[in-house]
Amino acid sequence: MRRDSAVFDRASEALESATRLSTPQARGTIRIVLRKGGLDAASVTVDEIRRALAELLPHELSVRGYESADTICARIDASLAQQP
Repeated sequence: MRRDSAVFDRASEALESATRLSTPQARGTIRIVLRKGGLDAASVTVDEIRRALAELLPHELSVRGYESADTICARIDASLAQQP
């Protein structure tokens, strides 16, 4: 079984802490965003995930009832930008 990348784990954790999503829900949401962006959770880079989250995550959060999707995405992006 392939392991998810560390950046995928960090993005999922950041989404979970910024929302009411459970761990599986947050990981699944990030995985959906990556698939829509043509990316893979096992090999995604920081730059790739940041771009995918900026372009695709706001819609996914809106679908899930989050009105402040842009603010949540900005928090996640800031979290990812601070880590190597």
